Amino acid sequence: MAPDCEHDPPPEPTLLQPESGVFTEGDSLHLKFSEPIDARTLVLRVWPGQRDIENELVAEKPLLQCNVTQPCGNTEFVVHDPAYVEVKLDHTALKVVGEPVTLEVAAGLADVGGSSTGVSTRFDLLFKPRGDGNEPVEFDDGLYMIVTTAVQPIPITLTLISDVRIREDGQMRMVSTDGDPLGDAPSNTTNPLELEIDASDNGFTIFFTGEASSLDGSRFFETDPAEVPVLLGTLRLALTDVRVSGQILKNPETGKDQISGTLSYASLKLTSGDNVTDYDGDSLAFSADWLPLGDAPPGMPEMCEDPCARNLACTPPDDAYADGFCE
Repeated sequence: MAPDCEHDPPPEPTLLQPESGVFTEGDSLHLKFSEPIDARTLVLRVWPGQRDIENELVAEKPLLQCNVTQPCGNTEFVVHDPAYVEVKLDHTALKVVGEPVTLEVAAGLADVGGSSTGVSTRFDLLFKPRGDGNEPVEFDDGLYMIVTTAVQPIPITLTLISDVRIREDGQMRMVSTDGDPLGDAPSNTTNPLELEIDASDNGFTIFFTGEASSLDGSRFFETDPAEVPVLLGTLRLALTDVRVSGQILKNPETGKDQISGTLSYASLKLTSGDNVTDYDGDSLAFSADWLPLGDAPPGMPEMCEDPCARNLACTPPDDAYADGFCE
């Protein structure tokens, strides 16, 4: 009889999220591994974060590709211990402040015993600008379809049909309500004609506050943290400290604003019956173009009249409309 063979699983990487959920220009990346690795097999690629309808990266080549033995530019690897590596990226070469990027830990990562991964692992992230802009913020108020997909602990597409308004002084308010695809529409569609407001007990509306800034023509926004509840049949997911952040750009085809950024959360709690499991936070890339509010599906909450038409998790602060925000 052949002896029993014990399976040696390959190492699993984790990108440690900053406390705020968003990295700042110049920050290092901290990677932890489920077991000690052979650092010579750690290959990293940084890609533009844009995805297609299949959630695949659209860029043909990475912005950077580095490893411990062959760093790129001024990127440095600091191996603190065999299961913890700090990556000091060459931000001057990257030039992606305010834009979502995807960090890829390439296939072939091996532990000290030689057991290696057959697939890559990807993490979406965003570096916000260091320092605050003090220029007036110009923004096209309107409807923005924030659609992004998480894969852990279960695949789920978040569709936030959002009324976004930003004043010149940078005050930001955003009402986001849960959307569901109609008929055979893709689960990650951004077409409002293919979406409906989820008016069932599974639906939700979130009231976000936040700030935007403008410096040397670059515009950036970041919401304050909020809680997002997601109900999937008998499963209940709670995303904590959710922040929506990103850069405000001009769509060259329409001349209207486009927001490109990430939805990050500090942790995720999955409840199934009496079982509760906690998962680490994550950051998910998205891109959303301006649409007129009249294109919103029926039942969209009114920012300044009835923002909590779907009241689950919708708790506007007392000063939500201070200084005549809705005038």
